[in-house]
Amino acid sequence: MSPIYPPLYEHWLRPRLHVVRAEKLATCDDCAMVNPVGVTRDPGPFRADLKCCTYFPYVPNFGLGAMLQTNASGARVRFAAAKAQGLFLPTGLHAAAEREVLQSEAGYDAFGKDERLLCPFHDRQRNRCGVWLNRPGVCATYFCKTEAGFPYWQDVEAYLNHFEWGLANWTTERMGVDEERIEMCKAALSIEESGEERDYFLRAAWGADFGQEESFFRRALEIARAISNEELAALIGDRGTQLELRIRNV
Repeated sequence: MSPIYPPLYEHWLRPRLHVVRAEKLATCDDCAMVNPVGVTRDPGPFRADLKCCTYFPYVPNFGLGAMLQTNASGARVRFAAAKAQGLFLPTGLHAAAEREVLQSEAGYDAFGKDERLLCPFHDRQRNRCGVWLNRPGVCATYFCKTEAGFPYWQDVEAYLNHFEWGLANWTTERMGVDEERIEMCKAALSIEESGEERDYFLRAAWGADFGQEESFFRRALEIARAISNEELAALIGDRGTQLELRIRNV
């Protein structure tokens, strides 16, 4: 398992990032934040049964497809848990408006301590990530302690977020999701809309694919894997290229 990003991403990013530093100080299986010592990213201590998993991550559509491909039955269990606090949209899994409010109201100091914020992909029986091989960039780049430095990992996180969102939107375009449906996605996530209105926008965002989400995410993975080097370079753009240079030159 790559300590930096999911194996799925190797196909796209290894030729571009070449070498990304590994970390030894952040030990996930034996959480270093239960009894923190030295400089840490967040204030501790964390609860041993929650660790740094008190967050609802964005998961791109192709990442959801990879979860289904890796372990379909396990993914469906996690998806059911995620649906209670999130929205599955053509672009991927997003935290629902109510979940965003909960995270905000709980505050910074609740991280690692508040059970209400636990990620739906966390495997409570094994006390670890239930989708580790296909975890998204925000999770892959979180290190509570670091040798490379926190600014370095902020750059890597920003790069993976940029890549994930760009590729997710690139796939939706090729799957026939037009601008109107993308606007429906945004409306479905808006806290300003009522629950009934958000349900309407959710259905409108999916269009003819409503009820076929699993099939959609599997196809998104296939399409994402078919992106050419030239198309990927265009998707990465100037912003991504600048981050690549900073990551490689540290």
